[in-house]
Amino acid sequence: MEVPDSIKFVTCQNCKTHLRVVRTEKAHFTQNVPKVDPDLEATPVPPVASEVDWKEVEALDQKWNSDLKDLVYTDGSIPTETDAMSAIIISIFLGVLALFIGTAFGLFGFLFGLMIFLITIGNARHKVKMTKDFLTAQDAYQTERKRLVGQASHLSQN
Repeated sequence: MEVPDSIKFVTCQNCKTHLRVVRTEKAHFTQNVPKVDPDLEATPVPPVASEVDWKEVEALDQKWNSDLKDLVYTDGSIPTETDAMSAIIISIFLGVLALFIGTAFGLFGFLFGLMIFLITIGNARHKVKMTKDFLTAQDAYQTERKRLVGQASHLSQN
């Protein structure tokens, strides 16, 4: 999520949690802020951990950004379950259509239709695998980042 530099607090649209935007020289992250009153500027916020505490978070973010290049489509879009399901449905439709039309042209047409069917199914399987790999990697990244941020936040409060 991109947040303009002037914004100091955000609210998660999913869970409605109030978050403080923390910016260091090398990392940007958010911290949970207890909801006290509408004027979040007056809400006391725990001190920010030193940069040393956030080096692991920064390294994890850099690794994720590097790994992300291998997990997205060549056009940079992120694989989704909807993409995978659409690919399966379209592949079955096109494959059956190619087989049906191909049989009208004899054995050669049938083999051509079978080849189209196998290619489209292979493409669908590839999209399903990419989606699964992306979601697995994203979950691992988010879990580890949450753990590291929790540790660094705990260290900064002690």
